[in-house]
Amino acid sequence: MGKTAVEQHFHDIMEPLVGFGLQKYQIKSFETRGLLRESAGGILYSGQSTKVRELLYAFQDGELNSCILMFNMQEINIASDVARFYAERYKLSGKIGDMYMFEAPDQSFSVAVSTNQEMGLHAMYLRNQKKEILN
Repeated sequence: MGKTAVEQHFHDIMEPLVGFGLQKYQIKSFETRGLLRESAGGILYSGQSTKVRELLYAFQDGELNSCILMFNMQEINIASDVARFYAERYKLSGKIGDMYMFEAPDQSFSVAVSTNQEMGLHAMYLRNQKKEILN
């Protein structure tokens, strides 16, 4: 049984370091984007291309809890570009309200792509909770 290769067309969106549980210093040593702000709860970076406006790493108890890429709504075709970008890399697992859920190949995290007033079009990377079987 052969595998089908999916050709990726969009390469100008750089995803965040999705390493849940990492500490701030580990994220900061990895990131090459421009640091905008830092607080106890997060680190905000500028986008690395015209498509990405900002990237937020959110921390809870000192560990990475989620990442949010916020896209530039002034960019032509941004919604279709973002949809295609995630569809090329992840499996669409469903829709909750206006939020499209994509799942990582190893099922360790999901990406929720949505739009709201505060962040505009954005993609939130969330750790999937491990399902334990009760005996």
